[in-house]
Amino acid sequence: MHSISSKYRKPKGRPSKRRAACIRNLEKGKSACSSSSDSKCDEISTGAVPSTSDAAFKIAHRRDNRRLSQRKRKASEQYKKEKKIQKYKKNDKSREKNELSYGAGQF
Repeated sequence: MHSISSKYRKPKGRPSKRRAACIRNLEKGKSACSSSSDSKCDEISTGAVPSTSDAAFKIAHRRDNRRLSQRKRKASEQYKKEKKIQKYKKNDKSREKNELSYGAGQF
């Protein structure tokens, strides 16, 4: 393969990665993703977003919120499992007591 400058290469990867690369380039002062066909990246390069730090903050904030909601969901699932186990243990103990008291009267 010929060695082609990255400036002229077609962007590859997921759109979110291209947006992140576009934001990094803007922060460094390079031209903003003019060859990209990604509409979000075009919005960033045209100035639809007030500043790159705000855009980066929003992306990071969304990512953090997503991770937080995943953690909450996993924690609630774990809590439900533990409650279910406690309920079964409690029911088993009460069954054992009932069986012992019922069986004690029989000969």
